[in-house]
This record gives sequence, C-alpha cells and structure tokens, in this order.
Amino acid sequence: MSSTDTALTKLVEQRIKHYHFHSHRMWVWHGWITGWTLIANILVPFGLASLLFVPETYHKVITVVLLAVSGLALALQLLTNYQRFPERALQLRSLHHKLETALANYRTGLKTDVELSATLGDTEEGHVKEVAP
Repeated sequence: MSSTDTALTKLVEQRIKHYHFHSHRMWVWHGWITGWTLIANILVPFGLASLLFVPETYHKVITVVLLAVSGLALALQLLTNYQRFPERALQLRSLHHKLETALANYRTGLKTDVELSATLGDTEEGHVKEVAP
C-alpha cells in the first residue's frame, strides 16, 4: 500500500467528491431555475399581447396558461431564493478547493498528516456551518 492510499487521503478524496457533487448540483439547479424563470418572464407579456390577435374563444385558455406559467416561475424563483442555492454552492466549492489544495500539498510533501487532518477538520466545521435555508 503506497503512502497516497492511506485512510486519511481516502477520506479527504471522499469529502472532495461530496463537496464537488453537491456544489455542482446546486449551481446547475440555480442556473436552470433562473434561466427558465427569465424565459417565462419574457414570454408572458408576449402572450398577453397575443390576446389582441387571437379569437375570443382562446382568451380564457391563454390567460389561464399565462397565469400558470407566471405562477410556476414565481414559485421556482422563490425556491431558489429560499434554498440559497448560489451561496451554498459557492461555499461548498470553496471547501472543495481548500481540500483539493491541501491534498495536493500533502502528496507533494508540503503538508504532514497532522496538517491535512487539521484542514479536513476545518472544512468539516465549515460544512456544518453551511448557509442553511
């Protein structure tokens, strides 16, 4: 077993993967929600303007669809604001990079087991203090 396959490095690698996965997931969700909300907010006024040019039999259907789209966009925007996806993603990304750098320094001999363990403990503390919804 080489020095890079210690239990400590395996734990650090596991935490790196965890932080990376969740930060990426939150950032992607925030991007999709923001993008679709923006598209909905742009298209709804055009839908309202279309009421002038469509037969009156479709007015009620178009109005209900526009209200549903607008309500869904508002609900999604409230979700991303309440869940604080961007702030949480940036915090997890920061922890990910901190551990990644510490592990690289450990593997090159710039850090000892004790220093790597302390860095892992600091990042775990930071993760517990995660910006919560």
